[in-house]
Amino acid sequence: MRPLTVGDIFNGAFSYIRANPRATLGLSLVVMAIAAIPSALGYGSLTSDLTALQEQVSGQTTVAPEELFPFSTTTSVSLALSGLVSFAATTILSGLLAAVVGFAVLGRRVTLGEAVRTVRGRIGAVLGLGLITVALSTLWTLLFFAVLVGGLLLTAVEPVSGVISILLGLVLVAVLGVWVYVKLAMAMPAVVLERVGPFRAMGRSWRLVRRSWWRLFGILLLAQLIASVVAQLLVVPFSLVSAVTLVVAETAAWVPVVNAAAVYVGTVLSSAVTSPFIAGATTLLYIDLRMRREAFDLQLRGAAAAGEAVGIDVYRTDGPPVAPPPGTTA
Repeated sequence: MRPLTVGDIFNGAFSYIRANPRATLGLSLVVMAIAAIPSALGYGSLTSDLTALQEQVSGQTTVAPEELFPFSTTTSVSLALSGLVSFAATTILSGLLAAVVGFAVLGRRVTLGEAVRTVRGRIGAVLGLGLITVALSTLWTLLFFAVLVGGLLLTAVEPVSGVISILLGLVLVAVLGVWVYVKLAMAMPAVVLERVGPFRAMGRSWRLVRRSWWRLFGILLLAQLIASVVAQLLVVPFSLVSAVTLVVAETAAWVPVVNAAAVYVGTVLSSAVTSPFIAGATTLLYIDLRMRREAFDLQLRGAAAAGEAVGIDVYRTDGPPVAPPPGTTA
């Protein structure tokens, strides 16, 4: 137990997965297998719709004008539902994995059931934090388009000024979005481990990240890059299967089924591998910040020296502090 280096954080993010495969990879597989069903159904239905549209355009089939709309009800509903299910699943999964990491740091291996029981009472706060994050993302998107539209209107009057305003405005909006993202990145571990509400967790994250923004930005960016590369490597084989089936048997009835299966397996596999890594790196950063800001490592040593049983509640900040071991100062 000590403040962590970048290597410690990434090694820890991989090590806790190896030490808790059922509670990490197994949990991620179960959650993402459920979450990916609407997306796979929507993609398969979309493939069928596009094939039917191509036949309509080429004159192979004749339909009424009102039936020329390329997307069926099944496709529209499945794709819309996939967004909602994916949001809920990934948000809850992040909370569950944060709990697994919290136990792993204490030297405990937990089962899938223990992870679920730990977070079960926090589902409302976890989803609430997710909804707030979505709302902030929506506001950021609206601001992005507002800058773009305002710049385009100015361009019609003053071309040079309009182009400059668009470039500067979009850069500022992008910087603002990244800055807020990093400042709030520790909120999910705080919600789960400190058992606080979403707004309090956001404030907690904001304070913990103070004076460490650049370090967290670099580590989180590197973690996302690693996860993206791994995800692409896992998805490529299934994307090739989908592409080959479209070329070999474009109009065959079984093509939508094969495409849906390829998308489903690729999505589940890539998410199941990358989600635990991202959650591990983020939660370890949160714990590292508490060690640096609050001498959390000394508190844990104090509990161990006193022979106290250290459970997940040790992360809470609303209880009596744990005394550091003799001869040390916080």
